[in-house]
Amino acid sequence: MSDLYLGSKPRGRGGWIAFVVAAIVLLIGSRFLAETFIDYAWWKELGQVETWFSLLIYGTGPIALAVLLLFRFLDRLPVGHTAGRRQAASRRSQPVAALQNRGSGIGLSGMDPGQ
Repeated sequence: MSDLYLGSKPRGRGGWIAFVVAAIVLLIGSRFLAETFIDYAWWKELGQVETWFSLLIYGTGPIALAVLLLFRFLDRLPVGHTAGRRQAASRRSQPVAALQNRGSGIGLSGMDPGQ
């Protein structure tokens, strides 16, 4: 049994994909940080740091809040999808529910299969 742990593990593409994603995030983030520091220096030279801070909060605050809410509620999406499929499976005897479950009832999606 100890022979199973000897040798190297087969490597997948996960490391390269993570590296590419991290590099892209770093490039996008570094551009935002550079723009922020340049804007701060300019507003500081004008003596309007409070105005710059207000603009920064009003500009990035809603986006940051939307991202936080997205990550907060995005984890519930698979649970809702699974519950919906389970409910549709219990109504298989009704043709509208069967069409919606297969995805071919796009035009019928506004109809209630329970009626």
